[in-house]
This record gives sequence, structure tokens and C-alpha cells, in this order.
Amino acid sequence: MKRYPKYKDSGVPWLGQVPAHWEVKRAKYLLRQLNRPADGETEIVTAFRDGVVTRRSNRREDGFTISTKEIGYQGVKTGDFVLHSMDAAAGCVGVSDSDGKCSPVYAVCSAVPNANQWYLSDVFRVMAAAGWIAAHSKGIRQRSTDFRFDELAAQFFPLPTRGEQDVIISFLRHVTLEIDSAISSQERMIELLKERRSAIITQAVTKGLNPKAKMKDSGVPWLGQVPAHWEVRPLKSLAWSPGTLFIDGDWIESENISDAGIRYLTSGNVGEGLYKEQGAGFITPETFQELNCEEVFPRDVLISRLNLPIGRACVVPDLGQRIVTCVDNVILRTNGSFSPNFLAYLFSSKTHFDNMETLGRGSTMLRISRTTLGNVRFAFPPFNEQLSIVKYLDAVVAELDSTISSQERMIELLKERRSAIITQAVTGQIDVR
Repeated sequence: MKRYPKYKDSGVPWLGQVPAHWEVKRAKYLLRQLNRPADGETEIVTAFRDGVVTRRSNRREDGFTISTKEIGYQGVKTGDFVLHSMDAAAGCVGVSDSDGKCSPVYAVCSAVPNANQWYLSDVFRVMAAAGWIAAHSKGIRQRSTDFRFDELAAQFFPLPTRGEQDVIISFLRHVTLEIDSAISSQERMIELLKERRSAIITQAVTKGLNPKAKMKDSGVPWLGQVPAHWEVRPLKSLAWSPGTLFIDGDWIESENISDAGIRYLTSGNVGEGLYKEQGAGFITPETFQELNCEEVFPRDVLISRLNLPIGRACVVPDLGQRIVTCVDNVILRTNGSFSPNFLAYLFSSKTHFDNMETLGRGSTMLRISRTTLGNVRFAFPPFNEQLSIVKYLDAVVAELDSTISSQERMIELLKERRSAIITQAVTGQIDVR
């Protein structure tokens, strides 16, 4: 888009040049802090991170903040400019879409007649993204900083005429609506691709690749019909041969974790059929000996007993170091009759996840015991057929995953474009009139 005809130096480091006819004013001349009583209001107004506008949220009655006490709460009206003082550096600011109340940690303001509150909130987010708000906040730790109205009042904002502010906001609403619609389409496409991925895996690991294969009743309600030559047996039976294993990982407390030594894997490292590289916990060799830990080896299968989806699994890769895992992961080491990669796909099927959810226990977090997991019966094809299924799924899943990655990258680019357009419009780097 074209730029304005003439520019001038704003005198503000984060802002740089602005259109020659724009003003630059401190926020204290643009916003007035309010202190309304919260009498009679029932909804809690919250400013969220990542530039999400304020909105009503459910009342929180337990945890770190008990909002029902409502000490010092203030009233908020639709259209108020609301700033979360502790999360200001993350861009937690917006214009309230409802009447309600908020805690004392918020600054609630009204804009003066020549200022558009939506324009001011967009400018503030640009300032936050540039690191300017963090640099002027009190405190040194994230979520422990403080940026109150006094700090806000001292900041300089670019200020076109009120009419031009209104045009900019109208333009941004139109553009962001189009971009958000495109993002929603991409997200729906990703959902469909993931559903297709799941369906293909489920069909292959529970019915095989031959649609004309003779079928039999598995005797397992969640499995239904399976190929007649497949063997139905409990999971724990895969570890009845010498040298095999079906055992929980080790109970390793946080105080046992060190910065180097033997790599410690948690349930967070277990994805749906794949290993996820995250975290960097270790235990020392001395701790390994003291706790009598079970060592995990490449090609072992880790099955997570908690967090949704429970029962997900991955094949342990060669990390080039010794490995242990947490008690929430089951270590499955089979003999040569079972392909670890086939098992990882088997434990990624939708029917398996649905069955695991019915067997899980827990009020706040579902969990399944190793005993229950071990008694679950699966249908297993002969070893060579397992390999054929793995080869087929590797090719199909790789193609789908590549397409999903492309869609996810497109979403990232669309979000970057949306952010760039907002930044350029509210700072006058493009002329949207």
C-alpha cells in the first residue's frame, strides 16, 4: 500500500517517523482513569494475552485468585479501555465488549473525544510487541512486572485526527476479518486432514490393508471385526518372553533432577505415535543406582498413562545417551515378533483412544493404571504384515503431515501479515484513507 506524502521524526524511539500532519501526545491527554463502583455487576471482565480484546469470563472460585472476595473491584462499561497492569508487557489491553467488573490490578479508562479507544489499544499492543512496555515496567520477572496508569500516562502515542483514527480502525476491522476468515479456513482444513490421518491409521491397524480379507469377531467390543488370521491377546502378553518388559518408569522427584547425566523423559515427551523433543531433565548416575532405575533403550515403546489422550505411545529414538523415564510412562519392550513402529501406530488409533478414555480414572486428570492397560486386548497381525502396514502408513502419514505443516505455516504467515498491517496502519507507515 502507498505511504503518506510527507513524514516527520516523532521523537519517540519505538515509533520513528510519522506522517507530517500527525501529532504525538502523551497518553495522559488521551485517556482518563476511572474508578467506578462494581455494585450489581456479575460478569468478570478480563484482558487476555496476545492482543485478545477484553471479554466476559466465568468467575473463578478457587485457585491462586479467589475472585468472589472482590476486594477493590471496579465497574467496567462497554467501550472502556482496559489495561492489565501485570500483563501489560504481553499486550493485555483492549476495549471491553460488555459491562462487568474487574480486579484492582486493572486500569479502567475512558478515551477523550478526539481519541478512538480501539485505535489506542492497537497502538499499545504495537508498543508492547516492540518491547517498549516491558522496558518501562517495574519488576524483572514475567507476570511479576507492574505497569500502572501512571506509567501509561507518560507514554507518547501517535495521533492522527479523530476522523482518520476512525478510518484506520474501520480498515483494520475489514482486513483482519478477511485474514481471520482465511485463518479459520486453514484451521478447518487442518482439522479435516488430522481426521483423515486418524481414520487411515485406525483402519490400517485394526482391519489391515486387504479389504477382501476374511474377518472374524474379535470378542472385544471396542475392536469389533478383525482379520481372521490376526491374533487377539492382552497387551501385557507381549512381554512374557525372556528379555521383554512391561513396567512403569521410575518415581523420580523434582529434587532428583540435575543438569547433566542420564536423560530423563516425561509423559510430555510422548506424542501421538511420535517422540517429542522437549525438556532437558537429567539424573546423575548416583541417583540412578540409588533409586534402582530401569534403563530405557532405543526402540522401546513408551506408553503414557495420563493426560489426554491417555494411552498414546512413541518409539524411543537413539538420543546418544542413557535414558530413564517417569512413573507415568509404561516401558514396553517386546521380542522380535512385534514391530515397535506398528505398536506406536496401533496406540494412535481413534478406537484405542476412545477405549482408553472409558477406562481412565480421575476427577481432574484422567489416568490409567498399568494393570488395566496390560489387560486391554488388541488384535495383532503376523510380523511381516505389521511391517507392511508400517511401510504403508509411513508413506501416507508423511504426506499428510507435510500438508498439515504447510497449512500451519500458512496460518503463521497470515498472523504475521495481520500483525504487520496493524502495526503499519496505526503508526502511519501506510496510508489507508
